[in-house]
Amino acid sequence: MLGEEPPLENNPDYISRTWTPPHRTFGNHLFLNWSNPLLQLEMKSIMELWLSQGIDGFYMKHLENFHVSDTDHIAVILHHMRKILDSYSANSTRKLLIVSHDSIKRLQDIMDPLIFMTIPPLIDMVDANLNLKYNGSNFGVGEEVEEIRKFWSQFPFLSSIVWHLGGVETLRLNGKIGGDSNMAALFLLSILPGSFSTFYGDEIGLQDSIDLTTLEVR
Repeated sequence: MLGEEPPLENNPDYISRTWTPPHRTFGNHLFLNWSNPLLQLEMKSIMELWLSQGIDGFYMKHLENFHVSDTDHIAVILHHMRKILDSYSANSTRKLLIVSHDSIKRLQDIMDPLIFMTIPPLIDMVDANLNLKYNGSNFGVGEEVEEIRKFWSQFPFLSSIVWHLGGVETLRLNGKIGGDSNMAALFLLSILPGSFSTFYGDEIGLQDSIDLTTLEVR
């Protein structure tokens, strides 16, 4: 069941337990243990600090990779975040919780279906990456756009979709389709239903950089 408090938070023995760090790393840093109540309190403090400064909300990336004692606990964490955001929302201005479409799709596959269904109403904006493939005559994104819109239309509260063609975790637009088609691709973004964002530099055809130590394109 989805509770008001995160699992284990009221267990007096929990904080004193030895937590074995996961083997996965991200940028050579260990994943944060989101099931730890001390971490939850610290994150609450960080959110409140920035909200008190007037920011509009938070983008929670890679939710499916949150290290938790139970995957369903991610829903509880998001409910707590929504509660914090709402406490700083003015009469007609709601503080935003933004997530990626890919993360929500993965959560749907690994969470209890009933608990998963409590997540979409918490979300204000969805970041949707389009896998652009230019074949010389079209970009072939129509089916992908329709699939994403259909997925979110099944929920009572339709979140606003923000389309994009890549960012820091993907090749630049120039590296995907070539500089001659950059502006056409960005124009395509601008006419999709919802809003869009561009990775800085894509609008002028900036190319990917090469790591001289590994010769990898970044």
